[in-house]
Amino acid sequence: MSYCSIKLNANKRRMKFDKEKLKSREDRDTALAKNVFTRSTRKGRRRVDQIERTKGEKHEKRKEKREREREREEKERKNEPTNERKKMERENEGYARQIAAEAERILYT
Repeated sequence: MSYCSIKLNANKRRMKFDKEKLKSREDRDTALAKNVFTRSTRKGRRRVDQIERTKGEKHEKRKEKREREREREEKERKNEPTNERKKMERENEGYARQIAAEAERILYT
């Protein structure tokens, strides 16, 4: 049995009904309730509505993650002036130390 024929058989098994046969939403929902539509996934065979639900959850998680990242960036942007000021103060302290060390060296030589 070739790989292609195995895939074809799997596809036939996967969709028990044609989507055209189930035009009304009620028919589709009852078919889903009877576990008609199943699809092979990495996690094994699952109902289509389960797959859709997990997709929705993943979308929500991604959305929340983006929101948290955006908030963090806004905080950083808000604190940027203070960060710059702190950086300048540190640099100034370093220069002051250098000058003091040089003055000390000149005094003691």
